Amino acid sequence: MKRFFYKVERERERERERERERERERERERFEDVTRPLWSIHLYGNTSKLGDLRGDKALGDVTDMPKKKAIKAKKAKVSKSKKDGKQESKVDRESDLEKARSNAALWELRLQVTEQSLTQYRDSCRKLARANEELTTDLYRVEKDSVDTTWFFNKQDAAKEDKIRSLQETLKNQTAQARDREKQLISEYTQQLNEMKELFNKRSKDFNMIEEGMKRIKAFEIQKAQMEQEVADMRESMEKAEKKHREDLNNMEYTFFNEKTTKEGIMKKNAAQLSVQQEELSKLQSKVGSLEEALKQKDFQLKQEEERQKQMSVSAEAGQVELDKLQKVLVMRDKELAHIKRLAAVIVEQRTELEKFFHEALAEVKQEVMVSRSKYKKDAQQAYRWTMKEANGGKIKFPPIRNFHKIPHSTNSVYSDMEVKWTHQPGSKVRISDLTWEQKEDVLRHLFAKMNGQTERKTSQHLALSASPEKKNLNDSDAAGMKEKPSPATFITQPPEFTLPSNPGSLPHIHTA
Repeated sequence: MKRFFYKVERERERERERERERERERERERFEDVTRPLWSIHLYGNTSKLGDLRGDKALGDVTDMPKKKAIKAKKAKVSKSKKDGKQESKVDRESDLEKARSNAALWELRLQVTEQSLTQYRDSCRKLARANEELTTDLYRVEKDSVDTTWFFNKQDAAKEDKIRSLQETLKNQTAQARDREKQLISEYTQQLNEMKELFNKRSKDFNMIEEGMKRIKAFEIQKAQMEQEVADMRESMEKAEKKHREDLNNMEYTFFNEKTTKEGIMKKNAAQLSVQQEELSKLQSKVGSLEEALKQKDFQLKQEEERQKQMSVSAEAGQVELDKLQKVLVMRDKELAHIKRLAAVIVEQRTELEKFFHEALAEVKQEVMVSRSKYKKDAQQAYRWTMKEANGGKIKFPPIRNFHKIPHSTNSVYSDMEVKWTHQPGSKVRISDLTWEQKEDVLRHLFAKMNGQTERKTSQHLALSASPEKKNLNDSDAAGMKEKPSPATFITQPPEFTLPSNPGSLPHIHTA
């Protein structure tokens, strides 16, 4: 503002200087117009030519020219009087009279010119006095305005400085409160994130237990197929052994029957020759005895084979019973596996929906962040332009230079105002609706990273299924009548209830935190 008044005052002073210069030029021209006729009379000695020579230029001061002419005339008169004497006295008198007339006319004209010039000078002095008075009045008014303006701006500056000091104190207090609140929020959110992390670890352990159970069920299916193949091979070997035993027995009976028939024919034919062949008979009896012994041994072996066959049939029946039990257990495990598969499909579907929700939320938040930042940049740029316009008009001070582009080392950029900051009051609860779009984006990214960032699985603390405890538990479960009881379970997104066997050899229950 002071600069503006100084500029106006300087322009006015220049205008006054130009006006004074023009006034001096006009005075000089008027003086030249007045002095031109005097020079013409002095040069030509005739006043009749005064009107024709008014437009000529002035050649100097005319105040001393008539005196020189008079001195020359007197000298000429004295010289002529000495030379010519009385003869030329009449001519001299006439010339002196003519010169006196011309001098009188010249002095009269000079008097008129002087009076006219004096009148003009008086008018010029009056005009200059009036102009000087007006300028003095203007100067007083401008000085008074400048003093009032200076006093007003000094008062306004003092008020602004007081306001700035109060605002700085308020800003310091708010900054301290914001720092305390930020520390408190960081601790609260850290605790919440740790709790969510522990819950996620528990859910991950439960899911790992389910996966381990599915793996064991698959291993049991493979073992069941192997056992069924072994039972089929055992049955086939038993059938082959029984068939071979029957064939051997039939062959022995056929051989014995043939030998017996042959012996009877020989005995009938040799009845007459019994006495002759008594020795042969005794031999044959001894041979028959040995054959009977062999037959007894064969019968004993046959009985042993039958007992062995009975034992094998008993063991086959026991294997069949055990196979039936295993089939029942397999059916139960198939049901459990189908339920687990359905649960896993539901969990995968819900997790997919949750991830889709998070991605859509992130995309929406990103779009809102872009819109809000663009609007903020546009409003800030308009406000800065308005402030610069007011400052150029001299109404306010020039604001600090502000940058609206992404420059690495900018100290006052509009992008620095777009950083995420907590705006809630200390001691109040954090609400999602109170957060900015940048804060919402950070929260969503942090939660999504915490959900997907847990890659390490700890399964050493879960129960393991072994072969020997499994058989024992299967027998216990068969003795108990295959009783089942419901076991509540809660997963990440939905808490469905399902049932698992109560025996310790089956899959462990999923407990919720």
